[in-house]
Amino acid sequence: MDFIAFRGTPNDIDPSIGLKLNYSKMKCYIKESKKSEIYHQLREAANIPEGVTEGEDGATLFGLRAYGVPIGSEVFVTEWLNTKGERITSNMLEIEKVPNPTRIANRHTPRASASGCLF
Repeated sequence: MDFIAFRGTPNDIDPSIGLKLNYSKMKCYIKESKKSEIYHQLREAANIPEGVTEGEDGATLFGLRAYGVPIGSEVFVTEWLNTKGERITSNMLEIEKVPNPTRIANRHTPRASASGCLF
Protein backbone atom coordinates (compact mmCIF):
# COMPACT_ATOMS: atom_id res chain seq x y z
CA MET A 1 0.00 0.00 0.00
CA ASP A 2 1.29 3.44 -0.87
CA PHE A 3 1.71 6.07 1.78
CA ILE A 4 -0.84 8.81 1.24
CA ALA A 5 -0.02 12.30 2.45
CA PHE A 6 -2.34 15.21 2.12
CA ARG A 7 -2.54 18.79 3.15
CA GLY A 8 -5.79 20.27 4.25
CA THR A 9 -8.67 19.30 6.46
CA PRO A 10 -10.39 15.93 6.82
CA ASN A 11 -13.20 17.31 4.65
CA ASP A 12 -10.68 17.70 1.79
CA ILE A 13 -10.12 13.92 1.56
CA ASP A 14 -11.66 12.31 -1.49
CA PRO A 15 -14.06 9.66 -0.10
CA SER A 16 -13.44 7.41 -3.12
CA ILE A 17 -9.95 6.48 -1.86
CA GLY A 18 -11.42 4.86 1.26
CA LEU A 19 -9.20 6.68 3.73
CA LYS A 20 -10.70 7.08 7.18
CA LEU A 21 -8.84 9.04 9.79
CA ASN A 22 -8.24 7.55 13.21
CA TYR A 23 -8.36 10.68 15.35
CA SER A 24 -7.18 8.82 18.46
CA LYS A 25 -3.81 8.20 16.77
CA MET A 26 -3.30 11.73 15.44
CA LYS A 27 -0.56 13.98 16.75
CA CYS A 28 0.93 17.22 15.51
CA TYR A 29 4.54 18.19 15.19
CA ILE A 30 5.92 21.42 13.81
CA LYS A 31 9.35 22.96 14.30
CA GLU A 32 9.52 25.26 17.28
CA SER A 33 10.49 28.18 15.03
CA LYS A 34 7.33 27.68 12.95
CA LYS A 35 4.84 27.50 15.84
CA SER A 36 2.39 30.35 15.96
CA GLU A 37 -0.81 31.22 17.73
CA ILE A 38 -2.86 30.05 14.74
CA TYR A 39 -1.09 26.65 14.87
CA HIS A 40 -2.16 26.17 18.48
CA GLN A 41 -5.70 27.42 17.77
CA LEU A 42 -6.21 25.05 14.83
CA ARG A 43 -4.63 22.09 16.65
CA GLU A 44 -6.77 22.66 19.74
CA ALA A 45 -9.94 23.21 17.67
CA ALA A 46 -9.33 19.84 15.98
CA ASN A 47 -8.60 18.28 19.40
CA ILE A 48 -5.28 16.88 18.18
CA PRO A 49 -2.49 16.75 20.77
CA GLU A 50 1.09 17.79 20.12
CA GLY A 51 3.62 15.01 19.78
CA VAL A 52 5.49 15.24 23.07
CA THR A 53 7.38 12.89 25.30
CA GLU A 54 9.45 13.22 28.43
CA GLY A 55 13.21 12.86 28.17
CA GLU A 56 15.35 10.96 30.65
CA ASP A 57 16.13 14.22 32.42
CA GLY A 58 12.44 15.13 32.64
CA ALA A 59 12.61 17.69 29.83
CA THR A 60 9.69 17.93 27.39
CA LEU A 61 10.72 16.70 23.94
CA PHE A 62 8.67 17.55 20.86
CA GLY A 63 8.31 14.90 18.20
CA LEU A 64 6.51 11.78 17.09
CA ARG A 65 7.14 8.47 15.38
CA ALA A 66 5.76 7.66 11.93
CA TYR A 67 6.30 4.15 10.53
CA GLY A 68 8.97 3.58 13.19
CA VAL A 69 10.94 6.69 12.23
CA PRO A 70 11.42 9.49 14.76
CA ILE A 71 10.39 12.92 13.50
CA GLY A 72 10.95 15.91 15.72
CA SER A 73 13.45 18.15 17.36
CA GLU A 74 17.12 17.16 17.22
CA VAL A 75 17.04 16.34 20.94
CA PHE A 76 13.92 14.13 20.48
CA VAL A 77 15.44 12.20 17.56
CA THR A 78 18.80 11.77 19.32
CA GLU A 79 17.22 10.51 22.53
CA TRP A 80 14.88 8.19 20.63
CA LEU A 81 17.79 6.69 18.64
CA ASN A 82 19.90 6.27 21.80
CA THR A 83 17.04 4.49 23.56
CA LYS A 84 16.42 2.25 20.54
CA GLY A 85 20.15 1.46 20.30
CA GLU A 86 20.29 0.54 23.99
CA ARG A 87 17.28 -1.75 23.58
CA ILE A 88 18.83 -3.48 20.56
CA THR A 89 22.13 -3.94 22.42
CA SER A 90 20.31 -5.37 25.43
CA ASN A 91 18.37 -7.80 23.22
CA MET A 92 21.58 -8.94 21.49
CA LEU A 93 23.25 -9.61 24.85
CA GLU A 94 20.21 -11.68 25.92
CA ILE A 95 20.28 -13.65 22.66
CA GLU A 96 23.96 -14.49 23.25
CA LYS A 97 22.90 -16.30 26.43
CA VAL A 98 20.51 -18.62 24.59
CA PRO A 99 22.17 -21.97 23.85
CA ASN A 100 22.69 -22.82 20.20
CA PRO A 101 20.29 -25.71 19.46
CA THR A 102 22.66 -27.15 16.82
CA ARG A 103 25.31 -27.70 19.52
CA ILE A 104 23.05 -29.39 22.04
CA ALA A 105 22.71 -33.16 21.76
CA ASN A 106 19.25 -34.03 22.94
CA ARG A 107 18.62 -37.73 23.40
CA HIS A 108 14.95 -37.14 22.54
CA THR A 109 15.66 -35.45 19.22
CA PRO A 110 15.52 -37.91 16.31
CA ARG A 111 18.73 -38.03 14.28
CA ALA A 112 19.45 -39.68 10.97
CA SER A 113 22.30 -42.12 10.61
CA ALA A 114 24.45 -42.42 7.49
CA SER A 115 22.03 -45.07 6.18
CA GLY A 116 19.11 -42.65 6.58
CA CYS A 117 17.56 -44.51 9.49
CA LEU A 118 16.26 -42.47 12.39
CA PHE A 119 17.50 -43.32 15.86
